[in-house]
Parts: sequence; structure tokens; C-alpha cells
Amino acid sequence: SAGRKKDPIWVYYNEKIELGKKGSKAICKLCQKEMQGLVSRMKMHHEVCVAKNEVEKKKDCEQEKDALDVTATYNRGIDNKAQIESQNLPDPCNKRIQCDEDLTATDTDIKIKKFKTTDISPFIVKTPTNLKDTLDLQVAKFFFSSNIPFRSVENPHFLQLMQMLRPC
Repeated sequence: SAGRKKDPIWVYYNEKIELGKKGSKAICKLCQKEMQGLVSRMKMHHEVCVAKNEVEKKKDCEQEKDALDVTATYNRGIDNKAQIESQNLPDPCNKRIQCDEDLTATDTDIKIKKFKTTDISPFIVKTPTNLKDTLDLQVAKFFFSSNIPFRSVENPHFLQLMQMLRPC
């Protein structure tokens, strides 16, 4: 077997190779979304897709269970829900997700990560206008007074500029 082994995440995707293009595309087997075949992106999508699928399946199961309860009540003329539950009706929510391999998870097991954004403004130090003008003048003096050889760092105007930028 030549080449690198594929990551196990490919089990959940179909590979689509486009002629004349580098790399391959991946198509999610759960939601049919097409994306670049990058393993990191595929893993992130898979986490979100499975979580989303679980929530939708649970919602469908609950609706199906409610429909069974209503049907049983109507068909049997039973008004008491306790009697319905004692009838041992099949629980449509007691199913396993079918993929290429069996997976089980509940929406409480899967948490979608949301990151808090940080404000960058406390990290920004604005230079006052008068200091900016002074720095500009000093940089101009440095460039005009020096033909920028390697020993420019020894130039007194350059040293003065550095002192202004990083005083001791």
C-alpha cells in the first residue's frame, strides 16, 4: 500500500476527486455538505453535525412519541396517560443512530464549544499626536542624515529615536 494512510474521520465522508485540481473534496454522509478534504475541518464539522443530528433526532422522537400517545388514547379510548404507559408501547426514542458504524450519544453528552471573544482595545496604546509628530521628525532626520549603511545603528539620531521609543 503506497502513500499515507487516511485519517479515520474519512469513514464519515465520501471522497470526491476533481480532475485538474489539487487535493480532494469531502462530502458528509450525514448532511451531504461538501467541503475541502482537510482533516481538521472535517473533524470540526463532524462534531457539530453529529450534535445537530442528535438534537433533531431527539426532537423527532419526542414528536413521534407524543403522536403514539395521542393515537393510543384515541384508538383505545383511554384518557389516563398512566394507563397508556402501562400498555408497554414501543419507545421510538430508544433507537441508535445508524451511520457506517453504530454511534450512541445524547444531546447532554455533546456540547458545542462557543468561545468568548476578547476585546482588543485594552491592549492598544495610542500615540498622542504631538509624540507622533516628534517621532516622524526623528525618523526623517535618521533617513536624511544617513545613507543607511549597516552601521546606521550607530547614528546619533537613530540612537535618539530608539531612546524615545524605549526609554530606560
